[in-house]
Amino acid sequence: MMESYKIPGLPKIIPVVKYILKKPKIGSIKYNRWTPQEITTLLTAHKEHGKNWNLISQQYLPTRPPSTIRRKYIHLEKIKSRPTSEYNTWTSEEDETLKMATYKYGVGKWSEIRKIFFSDRSSAQVQERWKVLSKTKFGRWNPEEDKKLQDLAKQYKEDYRVISEILKRPVHSVYVRYKRLQTPKWTIEELDKLRDLLKEYGKDWERIEQMIPGRNGWEIKKVADTLVCVNPFINKRMWGKTEKELIKKGVEMHGNNWVKVSQVVGTRSHRQCQRYWQIEQGKDKSEKITNDN
Repeated sequence: MMESYKIPGLPKIIPVVKYILKKPKIGSIKYNRWTPQEITTLLTAHKEHGKNWNLISQQYLPTRPPSTIRRKYIHLEKIKSRPTSEYNTWTSEEDETLKMATYKYGVGKWSEIRKIFFSDRSSAQVQERWKVLSKTKFGRWNPEEDKKLQDLAKQYKEDYRVISEILKRPVHSVYVRYKRLQTPKWTIEELDKLRDLLKEYGKDWERIEQMIPGRNGWEIKKVADTLVCVNPFINKRMWGKTEKELIKKGVEMHGNNWVKVSQVVGTRSHRQCQRYWQIEQGKDKSEKITNDN
């Protein structure tokens, strides 16, 4: 905006320019804190597309510019390297692998265990996780623990992290155990019926759900995927040449997403795929270390 002012003592009128500062638009690009959902989206997109920040910005996080996404990912990687990071989470399968590896190679052999089983983690992370596991209770739940778990679930409104600290059990173990206590055990008759229905209707979970009263589709699918003896489409024999080629292809496509990998293989459950791949990777890395020495 331009206005003219006459300044006393000067013969001419000098034009004076006023600059009006506008507030930045809100809603186009975000510069505020990242939400947990955005962080999850970023990590998922990175697994799928790598460091293609432009694509991730366009398809997954349109309110975040590529440069911001790149900086956030680098920051997250630094945080993940810390042994006690909230992003440095371990799955129950990884915990089992670490326990097995520690039993085989011994406490303190963290560098060797990391090379063979946990190439995407640091030795410090492996060591810190073992400290947690060595103080945590594993194995079968006894009736007293079940009773206490149910009481604590009511008292703390199913806050599994708090309950985990009290019972000295892993959070995942507490959650799974509580859900099992709330769900009636499958009878032999139900399992036999599920096997027959799978043979007849395949993976039509909605149709099968209608024929097994008291069981929902998610629960039925979980049993079919977990219990190899129930699912007639799962191969229980030694891994064949075709299956070995398919699992390599599946891992190249989907990484450690074993559900998707099992879909590529077609004849194995996600647990079978995960177990087979971990064993094979362990063999390869163990042989490499031996040859290097």
